Amino acid sequence: GSVSIQIPSAATYKAGALLLVKDEVGHINGTNITVTGALASILIDGARHYSLTGSNPAISLYSNGTNWFVF
Repeated sequence: GSVSIQIPSAATYKAGALLLVKDEVGHINGTNITVTGALASILIDGARHYSLTGSNPAISLYSNGTNWFVF
């Protein structure tokens, strides 16, 4: 089934922190990995969530101390 991963506030990790989420197993049957902030105020590139799809997807995030950004 689908997987949901909650990330903490960017302030928890401070500015310059990196976070990587990688599907090492390989998703099958059209399921998704959804990355969401543990709190509603935690955004990723200004959005509430980010969905990973396809075979062995990954997302790299960095913190500016306030928000998470995809790179």
